[in-house]
Parts: sequence; C-alpha cells; structure tokens
Amino acid sequence: PAGYESPWGMVQFALIYDSARTPAPPRSVAELGAWIAAHPGRFTHDQGFTGVTFLKTLMYALAGGEGRFKGGFDESRYAAGRDAVLGWIRTHRTGFWRRGEAYPPDVADLHRLFANGEVDFSMSNNENDVVSKIHQGILPATARPLLLRDGTIANAHFLGIPFNSPNPAGAMVVADFLLSPEAQLEKAKPG
Repeated sequence: PAGYESPWGMVQFALIYDSARTPAPPRSVAELGAWIAAHPGRFTHDQGFTGVTFLKTLMYALAGGEGRFKGGFDESRYAAGRDAVLGWIRTHRTGFWRRGEAYPPDVADLHRLFANGEVDFSMSNNENDVVSKIHQGILPATARPLLLRDGTIANAHFLGIPFNSPNPAGAMVVADFLLSPEAQLEKAKPG
C-alpha cells in the first residue's frame, strides 16, 4: 500500500522429471497415480513447504478444482478435499519410495534422491528452478519441469519496504534497480 510494494515475480509449482529416464511423464493426477502403481518406489514428496504444496495441488485436482475453495473457509469443503487427498495417498502410498514409511525432510533432500536416481521425480515451487539447479550441478542436464493438466499453484512475490525501514529512500533506490530492465534480464538468466 501507499507505493511501498511492487510486483517482483511469479512462480508456479511443478514436478521435476528426467526426460532421459522418464520420456513420457504422467500429465495429470490420475496418470501420476497409475505411474506410481506401475513404478513402485520411484515417487515421493518431501515433508516441507514444497511437499505441502504438492498435497494442496492434489486437493484442488481431486476435489473439483480451486473454485470449490473460493469464498472463505468452509469446513465441509475442506473436509471433502482433505478426505480426497488422504484417500489418494492411502491408495498409492505403498508405491511411494520406502513404501511411504519415510519421506525426505525437505526439497533439497528430495532433489538429492532424484539426482542420485533413487526416485524419478522431484518438485519445486518455481518451475524455473530446474534451470538454476541444472546450472548449479544439482540436477541432471535432462531434468525438466512438469505442470500437471489438473492445474498448478501459482504465487506472486513482491518487493516491499517495511513501514519502519530506517532508510526508505535507500530501499526505494534498491527496489528501482531491481525492477529495471537490466536487473530483470539478469534475474532471468539461469546462472
């Protein structure tokens, strides 16, 4: 508000797959479930923020889309969505990595499992993270983002100057630079 915030970028949740190992990845939640059944032990999600975003993606896909959850919290809509996700997990859990008895604690550990070939998917809350992680040598060069047809969770992030900033004028100079075409071009580079 009051000119102290501006859009900085957009990201969206994506699964990550290796195009060399999985040339025809599943494109929907239903296809993912069938893929897990056909490839036991090759899929998991982490227990952190990214894994929770995956579970939310499942909830939207299995409970009728994000529109069902608009209009504020509704206990019955939430319960139906939660039950749909838990049912999907129960159905496919034994096909998860380590039969769903253990999960990587965070997305960095999931990336390691993927890069080591222990699982065939990782995930990220930024579909462009794949390029950065390839450039950093964390993921294989054949890693690709995968947006499921059922939808994805997107997120906008902003540059902001706190109301109690000790130097708002200096912060505005930095924000103006970060929003410049030159800085945006640099931000878009994989390195």
